[in-house]
Amino acid sequence: MKAFGGGEKHFIYFAKALANKYGQADFFINQDVSVEEIEDRFSIDLCNVNIEVIKPKPTLFKGLDASLRTQKYDLFIHYASSSSHLITSLSSKSILFVTTPFQLEANGNAIFKRLKKRVRKYQYRSFHKVVVGSYFMKHHVDKSWGVDSCVIYPPVDIGAFDVGEKKNIILSAGRILKGKHDKKYSLLIEAFKKILAKNPGLDWEFHILGIVSADEESKQYYEDLITMAQGYPIFIHKNVPFKELAHAFSTGSIFWHGTGFGEDEIHYPDHFDSFALVVAEAMSSGCVPVVIGKGGPAEIVSNGKNGLLWNTLEELIDCTNTLIFNNDIREKLSRNAILRSKDFSIENFYKNSFSFINHFID
Repeated sequence: MKAFGGGEKHFIYFAKALANKYGQADFFINQDVSVEEIEDRFSIDLCNVNIEVIKPKPTLFKGLDASLRTQKYDLFIHYASSSSHLITSLSSKSILFVTTPFQLEANGNAIFKRLKKRVRKYQYRSFHKVVVGSYFMKHHVDKSWGVDSCVIYPPVDIGAFDVGEKKNIILSAGRILKGKHDKKYSLLIEAFKKILAKNPGLDWEFHILGIVSADEESKQYYEDLITMAQGYPIFIHKNVPFKELAHAFSTGSIFWHGTGFGEDEIHYPDHFDSFALVVAEAMSSGCVPVVIGKGGPAEIVSNGKNGLLWNTLEELIDCTNTLIFNNDIREKLSRNAILRSKDFSIENFYKNSFSFINHFID
């Protein structure tokens, strides 16, 4: 959880909902993260959530140790963002909270792959219900796993985001890392350079608000982005606190999101954002979302109503130019973006969560 993201925020707010309902919730994590770090990153009060750090066991015993802990709970919820996170639940009531539509296949020879897939099927079937964060996820998880998952959208803390005096700023935010969850920042930088080249003297800036993962590849990617930005009004902000993120959203005019560009949605749905909470958060501050028309973001944004969708680099540039040079369109979409973000308010999240929990327990 060192690289905090939307999936972690979704699950933590779900834990908070349980604590509000039952008075206390135990929260186990396998990294040394303090309550204060989590509260600061997500602007949340965890006074009635008990957080316990579990030191990772050797691979052979890791799953067994976690499974044995589930026995004492009447209700156990497990967070999984990859197949390696799956465990067997021994609780009388258990929910598997899945944040990406990951595949159950394993690497290795054919015999090992078949055995591992059977184990993973047994593990997820030990849970009584699967919860996902979007209908994009539901489509892929249900089809791949043969389940009927429940959709509970992640929450946006509307009160934590203001609409300030808008400036000529394009924003993008999220983890800075390579691999299947690449936010395509290098592509976005190239797009902004092309916009500047076609419009000499354009008084706009591009800001990336990134969380840099601890691995060396991600650190190098961050340095590469810094190099790409040199000589241009492009700014890379590293590991910004929540308050600074919220302030940036309040003054930004346009929000770019490109995760999934160039990826295969059918065969690799886990290469796309399953919801993209950061898009809804930016919308709550009046940023006009210009996002890829696939995956979770396309579920949030209605093209031409509360934002714009794109699927090619040329479309991204055209959509952005439309907003830069037409204040009326930008202001209209901004107002509608704020209205749309309220569909994902914490109040709606708690209402939907409690409705699901009550139905599930009864």
